Amino acid sequence: LAVYRGESERAFAPVMVRYRDYVQWESRRLKTGKMREHEEYWLRKLGGELPIMDMPTDYPRPLQKSYKGDSFAFEIGEGLRESLVRWARETGTTFYMMLLAGSMILWHRVTGQTDIIISSPAAARPYSFQEQTIGLLMNSLMMRNFPTAEKPVSVFLQEVKRTVLEAFTYQDYPLAELLKKMDYKLVPGRSPIADVELTVLNMIEPGAAEIFRREEGDSWPAAHELYFHKTAKLDITISVLDKGS
Repeated sequence: LAVYRGESERAFAPVMVRYRDYVQWESRRLKTGKMREHEEYWLRKLGGELPIMDMPTDYPRPLQKSYKGDSFAFEIGEGLRESLVRWARETGTTFYMMLLAGSMILWHRVTGQTDIIISSPAAARPYSFQEQTIGLLMNSLMMRNFPTAEKPVSVFLQEVKRTVLEAFTYQDYPLAELLKKMDYKLVPGRSPIADVELTVLNMIEPGAAEIFRREEGDSWPAAHELYFHKTAKLDITISVLDKGS
């Protein structure tokens, strides 16, 4: 960001771990079995018959995805956000866990399914030596839970909390490698394992959230919508920007 801003005189610390170093390190861990515990966890978590999100559509689902998409933005309001944050604090969960549980309950209500998988991106930088590595280290984590009409929300929330904590404990294992170990067969027109993604964005610079604010009478598209591609990588991606209080 500093370079883009023209701050060329700024002194940058040397990058100790380059991207190719990271790739070699990860490959070595996979080959030597140091990630076997991670592998075993995901094989258990995603064992058995995997659900396919059967969401209602306006027309028959094509066998081939077009990837044509669009975006819709709205604000939930400060009051609702504060209620969610307060409830998260009282239940020992996080804002993300609350939103994930709510999303799963929503899809359960929409589809009637009691086995829901939602993917979430992870920065995949759990170790301090990765902080300054330049490159994309991101991984997709598959959050699987089992909402039912009879299960109290408070109970389900704790189940989601456990799933999230476990997923981030074993976040190192690459999804591409997991698909190989699972001998996963791609379903035509579907994304691997999950068709819905949830991401919560809360690491933004002060003031950057203002581009997401939309007032009545503003021109179309709003400033933030210029950043959204018209490509749908999954059926639905829910991106939550937490602008703070």
